[in-house]
Amino acid sequence: VTLNSTGTLATATVAGGPYSIIPTAAVGTGLANYTVSYANGSLTVNGSPLNVTANNAIMVYGSALPTLSGSLAGVLNNDNIVVSYSTTATSASPVSASGYPIIASLTGAALSNYTLTNTPGTLTITQDTPTLLLSASSTAATPGQAVTFTAKVTSTTSGVPDGTVVFYDSGTAIGSAILVNGTASLSTSALLPGINNTITASYGGCTSFSKVSSSSLLAINVSPLDFTISITGPNYATVVPGSSVTYQVTVTPLYVSYAGTVSFAVTGLPSGYAVTFSPSSISANGGAQTISVTITTPSATAKAQPASTLGRRAVPFILALLLLPLAGASRIRQQGRRMSRWMFLLLVLCGMTAASALSGCGGGFFQKPVHNYTVTITATGGGLEHSIPVTLQVQ
Repeated sequence: VTLNSTGTLATATVAGGPYSIIPTAAVGTGLANYTVSYANGSLTVNGSPLNVTANNAIMVYGSALPTLSGSLAGVLNNDNIVVSYSTTATSASPVSASGYPIIASLTGAALSNYTLTNTPGTLTITQDTPTLLLSASSTAATPGQAVTFTAKVTSTTSGVPDGTVVFYDSGTAIGSAILVNGTASLSTSALLPGINNTITASYGGCTSFSKVSSSSLLAINVSPLDFTISITGPNYATVVPGSSVTYQVTVTPLYVSYAGTVSFAVTGLPSGYAVTFSPSSISANGGAQTISVTITTPSATAKAQPASTLGRRAVPFILALLLLPLAGASRIRQQGRRMSRWMFLLLVLCGMTAASALSGCGGGFFQKPVHNYTVTITATGGGLEHSIPVTLQVQ
């Protein structure tokens, strides 16, 4: 006796699951000798393997999400299975060391016929490299004048950088500022005088933005330190030998300080004259001060100066003229009314000439000549020098 045929509802395209196997007939010549009973079997249809893999992707922080993709393998019988890909990240998601998952989602009526293996991908977000634009409130300044520097850090995408900007003068840090809405500002009055200060800025970066420095140098010209010198009071003085005279000299910085210690000197005096300064110098931060410049003349030695040769020869004659009126006094009295006016004037003139010769006027015996000196007072400091003249008369 043999089993002739069986039956089942399962086909090549049925969904997975268990299906009955049903015996339909038994044949054989001895079948009549048997009592036949039938028992169904079971056919199990497993799901076909279906593999979907999401591709990895990269994007710059702040930019739009890239198009996500992947691969699907194992679809049979032209089953209509649709795959879509998504991620938890957005354009505003920060840079993360682990990245963000890319997940595949599948739809389709035949999906239950498959055993699905879903492999996610990774979306990596990289730092944006921003641009840094540096500007200044002025490109020229005087010593001590405040200049404000502004650094604008701009994303190349849609993000807004945060963090700190450091400002440098010729490579030396002069201060820092925190970005507010992508802008940082620093005001300083400490720029070096007398040079072109070379200003740069550097952004230190943050989680989602990389470091960046200003692309060009910013030159700020600061005027050199300087000062003025002037006379307070008269610039003309008269002294006699052995005495002193003091001039008041005011020294004033044009800006906050001097370029260096200011010292003083006097030129234009003959040897033997002494000069003192009070105070003797001004420190770089000493501010405006009035300096007493005292000149002491040497003591004179009384020394008669001989009269000129003509004067010496004229003395006897002049004395005779002076004695003539005395010798003939009685006669003059007798004829006084008849003496001519011109003779009287002549006698007076001769008397004056004699007196002049004796006294030394105009290079006589005892006269000391008057000397006028142009004296230059000079102040020097930090490589700068300024002078002012005064007049000294020694009688």
